[in-house]
Amino acid sequence: LGMAVRKKKTTREKMAHAAELIDMPALWEKRYGQGKMLIPAPLDLETLVKKIPRGRVTALRALGDELAQAAGAVASCPITSGIFLKLVAIAAEEDLAEVEVLPKFEHRGGIKARIGIALTLAYDELATRG
Repeated sequence: LGMAVRKKKTTREKMAHAAELIDMPALWEKRYGQGKMLIPAPLDLETLVKKIPRGRVTALRALGDELAQAAGAVASCPITSGIFLKLVAIAAEEDLAEVEVLPKFEHRGGIKARIGIALTLAYDELATRG
């Protein structure tokens, strides 16, 4: 019937969102106070993740707080930050696949453990390859 076939977006295409400042949702005011909330840009989050020293653990909230402070916001949205961190991890794995190196890791501890391990492996491998 002549329906257009949509090409599936790559992870890098999904990450092409600009940061956005919104009014603090009422749901989050009790936790963060009044002011602006940052919807972070995935690429900004990726930049911060790449700066984490090898072997160091950094909480997502710390990354979000750093981005929010730089943007003049009270807080960074924890939900979109988590979603975008997952995109960063997937993009790192895809980047490794392009250089024919696949990360290997054991699955213990659910998605958070997988993301942390995948990010560590991906960025370590990309750093050694330049």
